[in-house]
Amino acid sequence: MSETIADEPDVPATPALRERARPVVPRPVDIPGVAATTVAEAEMPTGSSTLASVMQQVAKLHGPMVMRKASVALQTFRHIPTGVFTIDMALHGGVPMSLNSMIYGWESSGKTTIAMRTVARAQRMFPDKQVVYIDVEGTFDKGWAICHGVDIERLLLVQPETGEQAVDLCDAVLRAWDTSMVVLDSIPALIPMKELEKSAEDSIVALQARLTGTLVRKAGNALLDERKKGHYPVLLLVNQWRNKIAMMGDPRSLPGGNALKFFVSVRWEVMNKEEMGKDAHDVEVVDFNQHSFKVTKNKIGNGIRTGEFKLIRNPASPLGVGFIDEGKTVLTFAKKFNMFGGGGASWRIDGINEVFRKMDDAIDWLYDHPVEYEDLKIRLITQQRTNSGLAAHGWR
Repeated sequence: MSETIADEPDVPATPALRERARPVVPRPVDIPGVAATTVAEAEMPTGSSTLASVMQQVAKLHGPMVMRKASVALQTFRHIPTGVFTIDMALHGGVPMSLNSMIYGWESSGKTTIAMRTVARAQRMFPDKQVVYIDVEGTFDKGWAICHGVDIERLLLVQPETGEQAVDLCDAVLRAWDTSMVVLDSIPALIPMKELEKSAEDSIVALQARLTGTLVRKAGNALLDERKKGHYPVLLLVNQWRNKIAMMGDPRSLPGGNALKFFVSVRWEVMNKEEMGKDAHDVEVVDFNQHSFKVTKNKIGNGIRTGEFKLIRNPASPLGVGFIDEGKTVLTFAKKFNMFGGGGASWRIDGINEVFRKMDDAIDWLYDHPVEYEDLKIRLITQQRTNSGLAAHGWR
């Protein structure tokens, strides 16, 4: 066995081995404008003063930065409801403020409808702020928006000519203090300027994907900057499936590249199945749309991943076109959370002094009392947040 040093029994005495066993001391790194710090200086018991001096030097190079303790950072994201109970339950209250969100699906799956319903809720929550609707497709339907409660007199509708205009506009309006929500409808319709200027025969690889990557990066930076200032706008992107030429794997493709998948904090897919019926004149029409959805990403909490809702489309329906018939779903969750129960011909809803013979009677009563109906849905969402380990207050 080789000799070892007495004070350090695990270190070999051979010069070559001793040199190899010696701890490596990193050399100071020269950063322009920042004084070099040796290991000895870094180990000095100077406390936070060393960190403070470094931050001051970095601020001189890159400008001031907002610094705060993690304990006082934004803990609970507020939400703007979509007006669809099952989606709001799945998203823990609706579309989160100060984050990128995306809704996608096939054509006529209900994407724009949900966006419009969310716009209507944003207008009610923030009557002193503006909602900006960037209609890239140029297909905004004023009548359908009014049907879902949108106040078109207070809606700023913009129809940009190029994708670059839409990107710059989105970044600018998110930084405006009186903006509460921005909707971009839709990602596939973004046309890069170079594509407009070139011939149809010229192919430019991944031009739209690069443009969309710029959009989500700039928008994410704008949302973060505004959050530091106490301003929490919403950005809702609308996307649509496309078919790709593929012999194997998923034949579907979402325009915009992979940047959307990485930068968007919340995204969900919407699907639709039409059920036919007849109107008051015995003409065949769409009776209702049976929508389903799937939450594919939610960075602010785990919860319900799938759900369904019924959207009335028949003008002859007493509920009215555009009404979401989800009373049975609401009472089903209320029963699971012990807010609705009873037996025989005596059923009660927690907090409501009414006795119902059956669930259908309770549903009709809720539809006739929208204030109590909304309060019940809020209580159910709050309970779902508690069950998921999230804060029960501060989300609305």
